[in-house]
Amino acid sequence: MNANDRAKRRGLYQIGEVSKIGGISQRTLRHYDELGLMQPDVVGDNGYRYYSLQTMLKIPVINYLKMMGLSLEEIASMMQHSSLRQARSLLTKHLEECDEQARLLAEKREAIVEWSELVDEANMVLRAKPKNVNVKYLPRQELLGLKTRFSGSFAESVVSLEFASYVQGVENAIAGPVILRFSSVEDAVTAATGGECDVWLLQKPIRPIDPKNAFVRPEGMYLSTYHVGPFEKLDEAYGRLLDFAEENDYKIAGPAVERFVSDYWTTYNSDLFVAEVLLLTSSLTCSNVLVVTDGFLQESGMVSKMTQHLPSGAHVSVYSNVRPDPSQELVDAGVDMILGVRPDVVIAFGGGSCIDATKAILYFAEQKGLVHPYFLAIPTTAGTGSEVTNFAVITRGDTKVALIDDALAPDGALLDASFTRSVPPKITADTGMDVLTHALEAYVSNQATTFTDALAVKALRVVFEDLPVVFHDGDAMRARGRMAEASCVAGIAFTNAGLGINHSLAHALGGRFHVAHGRMNAILLPYVMRFHMSDAKYREPYERCAHELGMADAEDLLRHVIELRRELGVEDRLADLGSIDATAFEEHVGDMAEAALGDRCTPTNPRPVSRQDLVNLYRDAYNG
Repeated sequence: MNANDRAKRRGLYQIGEVSKIGGISQRTLRHYDELGLMQPDVVGDNGYRYYSLQTMLKIPVINYLKMMGLSLEEIASMMQHSSLRQARSLLTKHLEECDEQARLLAEKREAIVEWSELVDEANMVLRAKPKNVNVKYLPRQELLGLKTRFSGSFAESVVSLEFASYVQGVENAIAGPVILRFSSVEDAVTAATGGECDVWLLQKPIRPIDPKNAFVRPEGMYLSTYHVGPFEKLDEAYGRLLDFAEENDYKIAGPAVERFVSDYWTTYNSDLFVAEVLLLTSSLTCSNVLVVTDGFLQESGMVSKMTQHLPSGAHVSVYSNVRPDPSQELVDAGVDMILGVRPDVVIAFGGGSCIDATKAILYFAEQKGLVHPYFLAIPTTAGTGSEVTNFAVITRGDTKVALIDDALAPDGALLDASFTRSVPPKITADTGMDVLTHALEAYVSNQATTFTDALAVKALRVVFEDLPVVFHDGDAMRARGRMAEASCVAGIAFTNAGLGINHSLAHALGGRFHVAHGRMNAILLPYVMRFHMSDAKYREPYERCAHELGMADAEDLLRHVIELRRELGVEDRLADLGSIDATAFEEHVGDMAEAALGDRCTPTNPRPVSRQDLVNLYRDAYNG
């Protein structure tokens, strides 16, 4: 009996069979043999290789180790180790290589994300071409900085070979917009008109920064305006800022900052250039501060965490009686307190209920002679956008009442994602769906504009991408920050475009049955969308919105909304809540429809509605 017959009798496999079973070529198997990695059990008289099943089990092991990045030589060495310590040493080496690759990949991703967001911002500004001046809070930020000479060329400063060499020299990497910081408005105007002056080149570092290389941008309130077009005309933006400062009694603290959104890094078409110009204002007087918040934030220490950033000599009073769906009685008690305190700064610290309550307290207190204090809103949820709206909702009896007045808008807003970290998943879902509803209703509103559309689309894009992330991982702080920004952006959109019957229905229903506003909006939204989309005329804005979001059509948009609701654990029907009795619902459905018809949100709904339309929508949403 020759070697070939003996191999077959022992149940061995020919090399061709092994190749087919293991999914690797015969050439590779011969190479494994040469390396001593996987040798045949028998070599036949004719040179044929035969392998046992035990030997073939090395194939998935080799494949797995190759997937981990080990070379064939390293795998052979590892399989021949007499000590697990040697194997651990080899794996540690590759783990360190993976960590370094992951770090470099994370840096690359951060740079791409930052640049993508700048392009999105530039597109919105180019569409809207805003020339208004805003007041915004910017926190302290450490940047990489290099002091140099502005030579009269924006191209040479924005794309600076000197700065690029400096960043490389300090072994760092950069992301985000290029920032030019001039010591004064006069220097900035000199640069804009072709003159020379000293300037700091600044940019966000990706890696940890050595304090000696850090340039600290101070926290404070900044006047802000956008410039579109050639940078040589930036002096026009400074003219707007200085006029606004004079008209509104703002004092400029000194430095002028130019934040380049779209520039020579992205395009050489100067018509597409966008820059934000910022002027730091003098500090507010914070001698007597009133904080309006809720009991949980007060007792948990969050209020203390926030107020520690106030000037050391400030006297702080706290009104912590706010509850969800703030009542007129709660507001009246707050009016009595604020008239006694007479603060120069009022801080609304909390979710939408806290900010709405503060708005109402100030609104009614000023009718009783209170001199308007500086009103700062600090949201702790990403939902209502109330920090930038002229809109507040309070409850009178079983009815939610919407207050709409420009006097309700806060003077400033501070978005700090760390304050939203502790929000539980269910509230994260409710408030996030409120953002989505704000943005979508603003987009389809009969008062929508190019400006509000751009803001609404940006908010929707962020919600679809980031809300599931923060729902599943409350510590995903980048996503939480983006959701806070989306809430704010959606608030700006709907305060200018208005809302619709989704909110009208939610107000009346929530006032009667006291269910969370965001959850009401989330359950009602698909039913309201189907109602509008059933008529081709009112379907059109949903089609347009879907296309801007990269979706196929309005039905695809509706499908995305429903899938997002399902992922967040939102009920499909009002009946599924378990807290709205069917008999009570039917008893009050007519009154709720009547209240929704008269709601302040209904006039900007894209489609005219009757009382019966709203009754039908309520019943559809209840029964599914």
